Amino acid sequence: MRDKIDVAKNVSLVKNSHYSFSTRDAINFATDSTGTVIDPDKVKASQDEVLSNDAGKHKIKFS
Repeated sequence: MRDKIDVAKNVSLVKNSHYSFSTRDAINFATDSTGTVIDPDKVKASQDEVLSNDAGKHKIKFS
């Protein structure tokens, strides 16, 4: 299990103009090349957050 990022495949949000979902909250775990668990804040995401009033599907890439 080296260099692996496991994330939730789907996240459903209730429409709320006062809330944004941090995409890193979808990360279950991440490991580096040695298999050591790393802090999710060190994972790069193509989008930092999703506004819950922005309906639709959003593809987020993690690395």
